[in-house]
Amino acid sequence: APPGAARCLVLLAVAQYEDWIGQPDEGWAHASLGVAMAEALGDDTLRCNALGAAGFVAQRRGDLTKAQDLAAQALALADRLGDCHERGNALSLQAAVQAARGEHAAALATLEQALDLRRRLGHAWAEAMSGLHLGQLAIDAGDPARALPHLLRAFELAPRCDSQVLHVNLLGLSGEWCAATGR
Repeated sequence: APPGAARCLVLLAVAQYEDWIGQPDEGWAHASLGVAMAEALGDDTLRCNALGAAGFVAQRRGDLTKAQDLAAQALALADRLGDCHERGNALSLQAAVQAARGEHAAALATLEQALDLRRRLGHAWAEAMSGLHLGQLAIDAGDPARALPHLLRAFELAPRCDSQVLHVNLLGLSGEWCAATGR
């Protein structure tokens, strides 16, 4: 990646990290800066990525209106670019917003679209994480049976992914599935 794009990607990674460790305001500041950098660079793929990253930070901060706006922008841009990877990311963000609003049926349908794209792209980690998110939504919606095939597929993909994040989430969701099903 060119130096400007690399700096932008680092900002977005820092934003997500700050958000995950409980510093949402700092995460939002860095995510917003990442979007501005991507726009200034004129790189639409990078901008699409930045819009999605900022959207997830906004969603986790509870700013669902902003998150939905960013998801819509990212989805429109991904469609214009014909970028299936970024479309999957934008759909995942849209599903996260729908789930946060309690719109579980819509979130499940949207995440199914993202999962289908990721399967077709052959990206094991993205497919496994989408499956985990789908499984989490299904459990949250009171339908743990719907979660099981996604959980099993994620276990199947995990050895190819070399991701501690995936493994930790997989173990956590497995425990939730066991608790939800009494097993």
